[in-house]
Amino acid sequence: MRPLLGRRLPTEEEAAAHARRLVRAGGAEVHLLGVVSGLASEEERMAAAFEEIEPAAVAVGVPDEDLAGLRAILAGELDDQEYEMTDVEEAYGEGLRRFGEVRLPPAELLWLTRRADERGLPLLAFDLAADAYVETFTREVGAVDLLRYNARIHKLPSRLAATRTPQAYALAWDREVCRIGGFRRIEQAREDAMGARLRAFAKEHRRLLAVVDLARVPGTAAKLADEGGRAKDSAF
Repeated sequence: MRPLLGRRLPTEEEAAAHARRLVRAGGAEVHLLGVVSGLASEEERMAAAFEEIEPAAVAVGVPDEDLAGLRAILAGELDDQEYEMTDVEEAYGEGLRRFGEVRLPPAELLWLTRRADERGLPLLAFDLAADAYVETFTREVGAVDLLRYNARIHKLPSRLAATRTPQAYALAWDREVCRIGGFRRIEQAREDAMGARLRAFAKEHRRLLAVVDLARVPGTAAKLADEGGRAKDSAF
């Protein structure tokens, strides 16, 4: 499969700009941490962020329904080794494995769930709810979009072989998927929902660590800033 020609791949500077944003909203600090979901080494970065920020609450970019699943895995009620990846996850993981071990469910979310519960911190979900996602998908994705998506994702690992970091790979993957209009609108709907939920959380928690897919950091930060907050890049 030929690599993407004539399309600029994400640079290290772009990846760094997605890595972390601090948004001050209503007197609260919301620390948005962008992760390459599934990359096992992100757990170490998560631990460093947690200890530095010392959050009063933790928010993860998953639907509410997924929190129970994460806790069930940690309690041994579900076996994470029996997790069956979807075709999309398999394709995405194929390219991501060039940069290290890949784990699903994501190791960084399991670590964060465990640490929040150990510290007695509120653990909050802030992604689009599952039923809202299904409604949005049904409304926005037509048959042509779906055909284009299915044809594209299995080619992407080889077409993105020129990416040099896992962050660049994750951003390039997202960029290609969002070239399809229906899927781009889904991600915009997710960012709208995540920004709204984080604004609500910020009214109750003065310092919040919010973990989300790397590609969703700028849009989610912008939604927070649109409501009177102030966003800036932040790095470890």
